[in-house]
Amino acid sequence: MLLDANANPNIQDPEGNTPLMLACDRANLALTENLITHGADPKAQRKNDLSTCLHIAVSKGDEKLASLLLKHHALIDLINTQGKTPLQMSLLHDGSQHSLFAISKLLLEKKKSILPTDQLRLIAKAYLNFACKEKALFNLMFSKDNKELLHLCEKIVLQFKLVIIKKFKKGKRFKLTAKGSAITAWSMIHGIAVTLNNSKKENLESLWHIELGNILGEMSAIWGKGVSEK
Repeated sequence: MLLDANANPNIQDPEGNTPLMLACDRANLALTENLITHGADPKAQRKNDLSTCLHIAVSKGDEKLASLLLKHHALIDLINTQGKTPLQMSLLHDGSQHSLFAISKLLLEKKKSILPTDQLRLIAKAYLNFACKEKALFNLMFSKDNKELLHLCEKIVLQFKLVIIKKFKKGKRFKLTAKGSAITAWSMIHGIAVTLNNSKKENLESLWHIELGNILGEMSAIWGKGVSEK
């Protein structure tokens, strides 16, 4: 095998692809791991667009590939020529791949300092993705005949509450409770989700570009003054 004969595993083709990038593009996990074992650099950036193997994994929505690259110290904050890091791509993607939620979690776990807004946006993004891509199931879940509706809403609100409790310290504004803040956040996201669910296909593009980060950032600024855990 060429790798055993000390072939350069990081050589680039005219488009700037390394053998590792081509293996990732083909979602070949065995070859990807073999190349890394023989010295292929998962941090290398393609010369024409500065994308890395992790950018490729995120764009393909391949959780297993992303996990493998992260295990071998792929970087989540390298910027491509579109100004996007793999982490930003996973959070801001239009949600066409269901596994992007899992990939976002993987990347956020690797990030030493996670902004509360990023965590909240991750939860919101997954919820909006579900409402848009699984319209019939979403409608069934929130139909008046669903006896588990209240329990379901409580579980969703709990996801927001856990982030709020963990990320926002107690301060002077004790009238703001974590549960109330979580319900407020979920109510806003649910309203957008219902709009997405009922929208025609041609309207989805503009709805997907709602600045969740800005909206949740403003809410975070209020919560940052202190919330009660009750």
